[in-house]
Amino acid sequence: MKAELLGEATYKITLDKTESASMPTDGRSCDMHRFICGIIDRLAAEQGLVFPEGRLLVEAFLRSDGSSVFFVSALEQDGTCTEQRYYSCEITGIEQLRCLCEALSHTQTYCRIYCGSDPLQYRFVFTDPPPDTERICNEYGEYCEISPLFAAQTEEYLTEIASGNAPEKLSMILG
Repeated sequence: MKAELLGEATYKITLDKTESASMPTDGRSCDMHRFICGIIDRLAAEQGLVFPEGRLLVEAFLRSDGSSVFFVSALEQDGTCTEQRYYSCEITGIEQLRCLCEALSHTQTYCRIYCGSDPLQYRFVFTDPPPDTERICNEYGEYCEISPLFAAQTEEYLTEIASGNAPEKLSMILG
């Protein structure tokens, strides 16, 4: 079992095939609720994770290999935590990738870059980028604010090709 904090109030929990096999399959919501609560309690005890207070939204995704992924988010927040905001830019082509990386490296923008099954499609995921980022990204592709779940799904289903100070690293490689 693996848990990752995706924002101030969202965890991604991954269960391997063996752990997923113990998930109730009878369709009764009370059994599934008990199963999820058990996972949360176990993670809190074993790894010291602190889950948000109040009502939680749990989204479950079964993978083809038999493992599963749960996203656990707070439905209500008391306003004391700062919400991390995510943004994405999608571009096509290696030349656009090179140019955008070069432009972003000058603003010292940090992000993760992903590529899907199509090697000409790239997605950048930013966390609270500097103000110039929107202007620069709009010159090259589509730039918009995304949900933490969309950011997590990007990480789950696309291949990460660079992280951290990705634009600067890639601009040196491609540049």
